[in-house]
Amino acid sequence: MNALHGYDPARPGYHFLPPANWMNDPCGLIQFHGTYHLFYQCNPSSATWGNMTWGHAESQDLIHWTHLPLALYPDQPYDKGGVYTGCALNVDGMPVIFYTGVHPETQCVAFADEALHIFTKYPGNPVIHHPPSGMEVSGFRDPYVWRESDGLRMAVGSGIKGEGGMLLLYRSTDMFSWEYLGPLFSGDGGTGDMWECPNFFPCGGLWVLIVSVLDRAIYFTGEYRENRFYPGVQGEVDLGGSFYAPQIFADEQGRRVMFGWLREWRNGNAMVKAGWAGVQSLPRVIELGADGRLLFTPAEEVKSLRKESITFADISLDKAFEIPIPDEWSGLVEIEARLLVAESAGIKFLYGSEEAVLTWNRNTGELLLDTSRGSLPSEGAGGTHGARLPLAGGELLNLRVFLDRSVIEVFANGGTCLTSRVYPSNPAGIKAEIFSCGGGDLKLLTAWKMSPVWQM
Repeated sequence: MNALHGYDPARPGYHFLPPANWMNDPCGLIQFHGTYHLFYQCNPSSATWGNMTWGHAESQDLIHWTHLPLALYPDQPYDKGGVYTGCALNVDGMPVIFYTGVHPETQCVAFADEALHIFTKYPGNPVIHHPPSGMEVSGFRDPYVWRESDGLRMAVGSGIKGEGGMLLLYRSTDMFSWEYLGPLFSGDGGTGDMWECPNFFPCGGLWVLIVSVLDRAIYFTGEYRENRFYPGVQGEVDLGGSFYAPQIFADEQGRRVMFGWLREWRNGNAMVKAGWAGVQSLPRVIELGADGRLLFTPAEEVKSLRKESITFADISLDKAFEIPIPDEWSGLVEIEARLLVAESAGIKFLYGSEEAVLTWNRNTGELLLDTSRGSLPSEGAGGTHGARLPLAGGELLNLRVFLDRSVIEVFANGGTCLTSRVYPSNPAGIKAEIFSCGGGDLKLLTAWKMSPVWQM
């Protein structure tokens, strides 16, 4: 990688990001012999997209990461246009990487040693040269591979222009020869005509499909039989406007852990000036709810970042309540709040003259995050993003909010996530207040200083 970034007050302190330059999709996520490995798309020479290469870091706890040398370069005829997103799988005790090489889009294989420090591309690449004959696809990339009783399966992101997104399903018994089995599942056009970054896995007795489309990630849950997926429920992974291209893997505890790329809202000149772009979300654990919808919670390891705290309980919300966040917390904060809301209530985050506002409204049943006044005009434009969150009468609004300078990551009542970006004049000088309309009660609130993982 190039030299480290210069000082930038918007640079997060505890979310994962590389030492410098551009980062986008997480890929190749795996825990192998107890060590977590996070690969990611990066441009090693610029803070803008291009020259797609696989960056690499490893961790023992999903939180504290050691940067490692770049793993896969675009250095072969079949991937000279870029080493695109893919996955990693333990195949008979060997870590194997499946990825898309670009020239044009083809599916490729690479092998790693047991430490995942040395990588060798398969001499017979590509293992799938092109989409099925006769198909005019809108893309052919981002393989996701899993094991079944009769061999491996690979789902490749694709779609038909004007018709809808599609996942193309393949089978192999040796990782190198792949038989096309037909579409795993196809959309109807309402979710775009290209599905990227597929994830497909069992969870809680059903199967889960997650794809990235139209600047957001969506999920389906349903049944999988005879090489076809039959969904029953569709939902949104995160509607905050910044979360994209998640990847999910099973760790050695049996959890389904997810990271997602948090896109910048800065313009290109601002990113180049800052010397970096792109952040990974906090690790999230996925579970299946009783209604077939997915539940998303921060991994338990995130709590290890908590340091000193302040707590308040049983406060009437007949007027705004200021959360006295100390200046020395430097904008690295977690807030957990339980509110009984009469009409509407939320949290206002104040960065001097800039602000972002999180509001829940009982009448509409919506949770909204408004960042339209959260950034300097020269840094980026925000907006209002929201999700449906209906609560029964008397049901508490439960919020966990992570503030990490330019990142606002919100979890509400188990299944609703909103992640956005702000670029205010003083991201480290954040203040916050609880507000309401129509009264209500703050049952419990705790705010923690979060320990920095990365130094400025």
